[in-house]
Amino acid sequence: MDLDLLGTGDAITTSNVIIVGGSFSGNLLAWILATRGIHAHVLEEHKRVGLPMECAGIVSSKICKLIPIPRKFIHGRVSTAEIYVPGDMAIKVRTRDAPVVIDRTGLDDYYHEMAKRKGAVYHLGERVNKITRDGEYWLVETSRGIYKTQMLVGCDGAKSIVARSAGMNHDFITGKQVLIHVKDDADKPCSANTCELHFDPRWNELFAWVIPRGSSYFRVGLCAKFYVATKLNQFFSSRFGLTLEEARRGDRQKKISIDILKTTGGLIPVGHMHQCAFAGMILLGDAACQVKATTGGGLVMSSLAATYAARAICKSLQQDKYSKKFLARHYQKPCRRQLALTLKMHYILHLGLSYLEDSDYSFLSRFGTQAHVRKWLLSAADMDFPLKFILRVFLEPSFISWVIRFLFRNPFLLVASFKTLVTLPRSRKDIYPTKTNPP
Repeated sequence: MDLDLLGTGDAITTSNVIIVGGSFSGNLLAWILATRGIHAHVLEEHKRVGLPMECAGIVSSKICKLIPIPRKFIHGRVSTAEIYVPGDMAIKVRTRDAPVVIDRTGLDDYYHEMAKRKGAVYHLGERVNKITRDGEYWLVETSRGIYKTQMLVGCDGAKSIVARSAGMNHDFITGKQVLIHVKDDADKPCSANTCELHFDPRWNELFAWVIPRGSSYFRVGLCAKFYVATKLNQFFSSRFGLTLEEARRGDRQKKISIDILKTTGGLIPVGHMHQCAFAGMILLGDAACQVKATTGGGLVMSSLAATYAARAICKSLQQDKYSKKFLARHYQKPCRRQLALTLKMHYILHLGLSYLEDSDYSFLSRFGTQAHVRKWLLSAADMDFPLKFILRVFLEPSFISWVIRFLFRNPFLLVASFKTLVTLPRSRKDIYPTKTNPP
C-alpha cells in the first residue's frame, strides 16, 4: 500500500517496524520481512521510489545469486575493464565475474512493489524531520505525522537522520553522472561489454567512469569531494572532445554526436562499517557505511546485511527484546564477521589512492600489464572481496618494493592502515585529514 496522498495529521501511527528510506536496502528488507509476516511501514521522502537514481549501475554478478533480479532490469554484462591512468596509459582487465549493468531505478521500484504486495505500507513524499527516544520507543516526526515503534531501521543514505540520531556521522563524497546517447556507431566510446575507469589526481577520491547501457547508451560520471560538476565537465571534455554544454546544445561542429538524456547524482559514504546496532535501532546500507570505499558500490554488501537484519528483527519481535546488546549479537556481529575485514581493505585501498603520484601510476600500469599479473586478475580478482588477490600480489617482490617506497613517502598511511584494521573509526576524519583541494 502506498500512502503518498494521505497524511496522519497529529495522530500517532504505531508499527512494529519502521524503515526510514525507500532505498534499495530499505525495499529489500521490507520485502524480506513481509514474506515472513512482518508488515513494516516505510517512510520515503521522495514521491517515487528509485528516484533520483544515485548509482552507476554496475554490480558484480554475485548480486544475481543473492537476490532475484528479473532479466528486464539487466542491461548487459561487462567482461572487460579498461583502466586509464595519467600519461594515457591503459590496462585492459578481463575477469571471470562479468559484472552486470542494471536498471537501478527499475530494481528499486520492483522490490517496492514486491514488498507492497506482501503487505508493507509505504508513505511516499514524507520527509523525516526529527527522531527522539521516548522510553522504550522511538518517535519519528515527519512532514505528515508522528510514528511510534520499538524497532527503527535506518536505510536513508549517507546523511542518514537515523544514524545521526544515534550519534553516527559519516564522511562522504559526491557522485555525478550523465546518461548519454551516441548516435554514430563509428564514434562509440567503448563496446557494449567494456567499461572504462579513469584515475587522475584531479579526482583522487575515486575515479571517473564510462559504463555501457546497451549498445548506444552510456553512463559517464565521476566522484569527488569538491567541485564535482567542474571535474565532470573536465573529464567529459577530455574523453569526448566537447563540453557538457556543447553536448546539450547539440553542437554539430564536433566530430562526435552526443545527446545528454539525464543528469543524476548523490552522496557516497566514505569509511567502513562501524556500529550498526543500537537500542531498538539498526542501520543498513549506506546509512551503516556498508559501502566499498574503492568503488562506492554497496548492493552486494547491503543484500548480505539485509538478510542478517531481517533475522535479527524477527528474533527481536518474537522474543520482545530490543536492547543494544541483543541487536548487536544478532545483527551487528554477523555483519562484522562477514563484511568488516572486506570493507576495511577497501577503505585502506581508498586511503592510498588519494596519495598516488604519476610515478606510482606508471609503476602500477607496467605491473598490471605483465602476463602473470593478468592471469592473477583473471583467476583471483574480485570487485567485492579483494583479499585473495591482494595476498597474491604481495608475493611479488617488485610490488612489495613499490609499497615500501610509497609508505616511506607517506608514513602516516601505515599508521592509518593499522588503525583501520584494529579499530573502528567513524570516518576518515578520525584518522587523518583528506588530501583534497578545499573549496
